[in-house]
Amino acid sequence: KQWYQRRVVITAGVWAYQTVMDTAQVSTDIPWWGVLIGAAVCTRAVLLPISIWADKLTVRQMPISIQLRKYSQEIQKLNKKGDSLGVLVKGKEMKLFKKQQNYKNPFIPIIPGVAFAILNFCSIRGLAELPYQPLMDSSFLWISSLTLTDPYLILPALNSAATLYVFKYGIDFGENPIMTSVLASPLAMSMFFGIMLTCQSFFPSCLVLYWLTSNLMGSFLAGPALRNDRFRTTVGLVPMAEKRLLMSKMPSIQDLTSDVAGGYQQKRTEGHVAEQKVRAKRAEALEKKENEGEKNAEIQRLEKKLKESTEQLEAMKVEIEKEAQSYRELLEQYQDQKMQKRTQHENDG
Repeated sequence: KQWYQRRVVITAGVWAYQTVMDTAQVSTDIPWWGVLIGAAVCTRAVLLPISIWADKLTVRQMPISIQLRKYSQEIQKLNKKGDSLGVLVKGKEMKLFKKQQNYKNPFIPIIPGVAFAILNFCSIRGLAELPYQPLMDSSFLWISSLTLTDPYLILPALNSAATLYVFKYGIDFGENPIMTSVLASPLAMSMFFGIMLTCQSFFPSCLVLYWLTSNLMGSFLAGPALRNDRFRTTVGLVPMAEKRLLMSKMPSIQDLTSDVAGGYQQKRTEGHVAEQKVRAKRAEALEKKENEGEKNAEIQRLEKKLKESTEQLEAMKVEIEKEAQSYRELLEQYQDQKMQKRTQHENDG
């Protein structure tokens, strides 16, 4: 049911977005490539306040993140010592600290951007795959139809380069030091560019044109604006020098990787120890069950033997009673005969 509701919401959003673009094209009579560029510009304009809020949130939560990392490291140390009570106490302290500092999930600012990206992708690609006749009849420079792929791969190459620039230097947060360090290697940049170019070569030109416009807007307008101290002061952001100073205190990607690896190794060790304990308990229970089974079998054997002995005793008792009865009968006969002889002897005398 939830999946169906999400599908209905996405479908309704796509239909509304397509209707807006179609209405804009019909009412202004501008070519479809102009509508796509205008849609990218409007989307960037809508996302700019969200980017500013995300920058403020990031700067505000940097000291909190550093303290939370200290809590995590202390919890890992307590885990290694096997102090379960200490882990529980530190975990509660960490939750209370988050609540007191009004800590928000750092991925919240990404949600609007992802939502717009999905909406634009589904809307524009849906029009290209119908195909929508006005869009199919629209051309752009060397591309005969915006619903077709770029035969010379010029748009995919330009957009791949723009995307690489966005990922390396950042837009929404003014800069992106983590991705800058990841893409510092020429080999990583080449691999990333090749993968992006290959993937985008299969998409219709209208979608790649939209992406290219959005990336260029971010690279040459939104990004520089968010790195400009005058603009940052105007919108209530801290200067870039102060932000860089705060970010220098943040853990590097190597530290984060080390923490993740250490946490994984610790979880793996804990899981191995827990599995060994479970296996030991199972073996102990099985051995106990086997011992109980042997004891029960021995008890049953003794009970069976006792029953057989009781039956034999009962049979012997019956035989003895029969013999005793026969002896009594013989004794009575002997006494009767003796009495008869005595009586006869007295009569003869």
